Amino acid sequence: MQSGSAGLVLLALANCGQKTALPPIDPAYGFTVLSPSQQTVIHAVASAMLVDAFSPAQERAGALAATVRGVDVAVSRLPLGTQAEFGQLLQLLENPLTRWLTTGIGSWSDAGDTRVAAFLDRWRYSRFTLLRSGYDALHQLVMAAWYAQPAAWTAIRYPGPPNIA
Repeated sequence: MQSGSAGLVLLALANCGQKTALPPIDPAYGFTVLSPSQQTVIHAVASAMLVDAFSPAQERAGALAATVRGVDVAVSRLPLGTQAEFGQLLQLLENPLTRWLTTGIGSWSDAGDTRVAAFLDRWRYSRFTLLRSGYDALHQLVMAAWYAQPAAWTAIRYPGPPNIA
C-alpha cells in the first residue's frame, strides 16, 4: 500500500512544473512517440546501460542515436495502455522535481554515465515495486533497441538473420 500511494504522489508531481524544450537527438528522424526531452532521458539511460557495449570501431554517438530511435519504434508498437504507462514513467524522469526526488539527478545533460548507472542500480534493487518496474521497462526497451541493430551483433557473434530465398 505504501509504495502504491508513493507512486501516485510521484506521478502526480511529475505532471507539474515546466518542461524545457530540448533539441531532438536525431532531427532527421521523425519521432512518433518520444518528445525531445524524452529522447534526452532515453539517451542518458542508454548511454549508461551500454557504456561497455561499444568497441573502438563503433561510433558511440551514432549507435546511441540509433538506440533512441529504436526505443521510439518499440514504444510506438506497444498497446496504447502500455504506451501511456511508459509515458508516465518518462514524465517522472523529465520533471526536475520528481527526477531529483527519485534519481538524485538534477539534469540529464550533466549527469554522466556513472551517476545515471547509480540511479539505475538503486531502482533495479529498490524495495519499491514501482521503481523496479520502471527500471525493467527502461532496461528491456533499451536492450531491445540496441540488439536490434546490426552494429550490436558483432560483439555477440550473431551472424544476422538467415537469408531466406
